[in-house]
Amino acid sequence: MQFRRQANKIQCIRATYDSQTKTSPQKVIVSFPSYLREAPPEAIALLTEPEREQLLAFIAARQEKARDDLACSAVNRLGEKISRGAMALLAVSITTGEADAIWAGMSALSKALKKAGHPRPQKPAAAPAVAPGQQSLIEQSSV
Repeated sequence: MQFRRQANKIQCIRATYDSQTKTSPQKVIVSFPSYLREAPPEAIALLTEPEREQLLAFIAARQEKARDDLACSAVNRLGEKISRGAMALLAVSITTGEADAIWAGMSALSKALKKAGHPRPQKPAAAPAVAPGQQSLIEQSSV
């Protein structure tokens, strides 16, 4: 059983060997819309048991890929969304409940980053303070 996405449909194609012509003609057994998360029962009824298992595995693999793509997309945009949210917080007032939800989300995000092996980055070292009565290098260079 082969599966092909043709336009907005998924086609289930059966290839059978013909010993007289020594060829394997392919025939579309069933097609259904590609947006469906499950194969329609009338499509499954037209397939043999091994073909059904292959179709279910194909659909499960497509759903897994879609979940992975969605997760990657969410992570890729997360930094930008957090920055936009921070800018928006400066412009509007929020309730205590909304603030608590934001803090809880930030805590969960921090834990997830640590669990994924991404510890909090170190703060850059502060510039050494100039002792009283001592000129700094910046003041010397401008003189």
